[in-house]
Amino acid sequence: MICLGACSNAVKIVQIPPNYGQGLQIDQDLTFMKNNNLDYGYGSFWQSQIYTLMSDSETKVRPVEIDEKGLYLRDYQNKASWYENQAADQNFFLIVTSSELEKLQQSADWALLVPRIVQEMQVGTHRFLLLNGDIADLLKN
Repeated sequence: MICLGACSNAVKIVQIPPNYGQGLQIDQDLTFMKNNNLDYGYGSFWQSQIYTLMSDSETKVRPVEIDEKGLYLRDYQNKASWYENQAADQNFFLIVTSSELEKLQQSADWALLVPRIVQEMQVGTHRFLLLNGDIADLLKN
């Protein structure tokens, strides 16, 4: 009886698609990035590295910390070279959730970021801030 239950569960697990639970938002974001030729961006830990991986590095999204104090370099498990100023011919962006955007707007960094924002676009639950250049110089350690 136990073996039958275990086999039944194993069959159900094998039937789960590999992208189970990720789908819609990630797919929407990747489509938006591709359609808008976005090359290089920043986002919090949960809004960053998955896109670099899923786009096969066509779009690179580097993790940053976002809070009421501003934008911070997230150096844990990352390379310092990821945060060096990038080539000017890339299309830069910052991807944030609404709560991250609210925190960022409360920070002193917001006044420095606003002149660099070319356009804001909502994609599902994420807001893309399209930028006129790299913001690596704004990231604090």
